[in-house]
Amino acid sequence: TAYEIPKRDWSSDVCSSDLKTPKLDMVTMLPNFEGYTLSTAREFAENAPNSNLIHFSLMAGQAALHEQERIDRIYMHQVSNASGAPGPYTLRQYAFLPDSGYRAQDLFVGAGDTGPVVLICNKPAPDNQSPNCLRDFPLGSGLTLSYRFKRGRLADWRKIDTGLRALIGRFAEKK
Repeated sequence: TAYEIPKRDWSSDVCSSDLKTPKLDMVTMLPNFEGYTLSTAREFAENAPNSNLIHFSLMAGQAALHEQERIDRIYMHQVSNASGAPGPYTLRQYAFLPDSGYRAQDLFVGAGDTGPVVLICNKPAPDNQSPNCLRDFPLGSGLTLSYRFKRGRLADWRKIDTGLRALIGRFAEKK
């Protein structure tokens, strides 16, 4: 699949819009999934805990593990309770073991249209008062989609996922 991505959506000017570059970093903003404009410049410069910005990357080459495989092979061996607990916003929440490399993060798993949605979120801490949540998964056609948003926007996890998929779909339609 070829993609045509407006330059205003790039967060780096060293990428090419045809994804011959292995990684293309971009930024969009809730609620309308629009790129940078002069009128939104201030919001693109902030790092508030409830920022509307969503940083995302398309990466060509080796695809990320499917999320269920990542849960089974990596995360479940490092959580304190494999059943998890009911979390916020219809998510299941898992705490990592104190000796895990993920101990400063929480694992949230939600039900997506095509399988689990796995979010790794940094815990709020004195040295991280604006923590992020991260998701990465194979998108198909040899691409991986990775995105991060502020933990303060965790309530919007479904909207963010749906909106990013629609945005990327529009990129593909333009070509």
